[in-house]
Amino acid sequence: MVGADKILAYHLAAEKTQLLTDIGSRHPVQCTAEGLVLFVHQAEQLQRNIIQGDLKKYTPYTLTEESELRNTLHKIQSAGYAIAKDQYFEGFVSMAVPIKDYTSEVTSSIALIGPTNRITEERYADVIAVLTEGAQDISEILGYYEEW
Repeated sequence: MVGADKILAYHLAAEKTQLLTDIGSRHPVQCTAEGLVLFVHQAEQLQRNIIQGDLKKYTPYTLTEESELRNTLHKIQSAGYAIAKDQYFEGFVSMAVPIKDYTSEVTSSIALIGPTNRITEERYADVIAVLTEGAQDISEILGYYEEW
């Protein structure tokens, strides 16, 4: 931290693993943490339309069954964050926390995506804590000041 500012830093490991996406590209909502954390805050009718639609299975772990997807959404709603491991690409995990605006609406998310050999389950709680702190800071900038 420098004064009142935080510095965002990143580390590239010696073993380079890349998962590149283009800014503005579209990805399925049911198999990424970013999509799931936004999806859980959508209207019930939109959720129903998507869940009952044709959900593509990208890996053996992709959520495509209505019951498993609803169960996952319930867990995300309770926990306040989403984790999607091996659901879109095997060997990768994504974690996301919602960002709220001054109306208390979830408008976006902050996420981390990385290989499962470096982001192990033992590290999930620490990563979620950092993401939550970042989401709170961004939400406050957007005018959201309620308790998380």
